[in-house]
Amino acid sequence: MAVQTAAEKILEVEVSRHPGQARVVAKGEIDYSAARTLREALRDALALREASILVDLTGVRYMDSSGVYALLDTWREGGGRHDFLRLRVGNSPAARVLQLAGIDQLMEVDGGPVNA
Repeated sequence: MAVQTAAEKILEVEVSRHPGQARVVAKGEIDYSAARTLREALRDALALREASILVDLTGVRYMDSSGVYALLDTWREGGGRHDFLRLRVGNSPAARVLQLAGIDQLMEVDGGPVNA
């Protein structure tokens, strides 16, 4: 039986590859203690070298600036294009944090969950 770290208990992240797009689906809480888990998943998505990355944050119950910085770092590493990193936020608490940070000025931010 594998032992979970505190970050793994509060944040679950899955990375998958789809034609032309990597997908990252996050569920739980993104705070300082869990930001590393998100960053690692985003790096894994970058390593897939797809044209874009779709990050589904609809299952996120809490997000602080650590999550914002992880997304910004990935956006920069991907070339800083508006269409490279797309965020799905729905009505999650992450939506308000991203709106206040002005993330929609840098990358695409839209509603509902990712369709599998």
